[in-house]
Amino acid sequence: INAEYMGHPDLKQLVLTLLSAPPPGQPKASIWEIQTLIAPRLLAELSNWQCHTDRVEAELARDLECGRLFRLVSKLGFINERPEYELMDWSETGDRYLLKLFRDYVFHQSSDDGTPSLDVGHVIETLNKLDIGSSEKIVLESRDETSLLVVSFADLKRCLDEAFQELLRMKPPSAPPGQALNDLHLTRSPPRGGGPVMFHPPPPFLPGGGVGGGGGGGG
Repeated sequence: INAEYMGHPDLKQLVLTLLSAPPPGQPKASIWEIQTLIAPRLLAELSNWQCHTDRVEAELARDLECGRLFRLVSKLGFINERPEYELMDWSETGDRYLLKLFRDYVFHQSSDDGTPSLDVGHVIETLNKLDIGSSEKIVLESRDETSLLVVSFADLKRCLDEAFQELLRMKPPSAPPGQALNDLHLTRSPPRGGGPVMFHPPPPFLPGGGVGGGGGGGG
């Protein structure tokens, strides 16, 4: 015991108390007596446990914040400048236009000399204000610098939620007459003169059974 617990007299005394038989006529050591032997280490262990809990809570809070901001950025990406032909007007008008200008406000800032501003703090701050729906107002400028719009983060959050819900309710684009969506496919044309490979839809079939674009087939 002396060799094992050298430099830790309190632990040595604790082990000896637990293993040694009490003197004749004396009772065994009570839990309160044992507690006095380990009280300093109990306080240190409690302090370490609380510090570990604080670190875990800080990591969880950081992950939660990253998750909230990622959801906001994902919604903005889903809404801004939809590539579908039928949605081009939708993404450039109404509340969606405000979200496009807000995306430029968050990510497309530039410094006084015209160089791109890569301030991550600005991105995190503005996204957090959008997430809580702050009443603070900002000025959004159109890309052609002809329009200025004053809007609050609360209004932008409402626009974001409504536009995303509208996307969830949106129906698939309609197919051309007489052609189902599952029938659309691409054919490969060989390159000419080393040019790029061209893909194009097949020509539509005429009611008489021929193929359009060449001499129609009769019935």
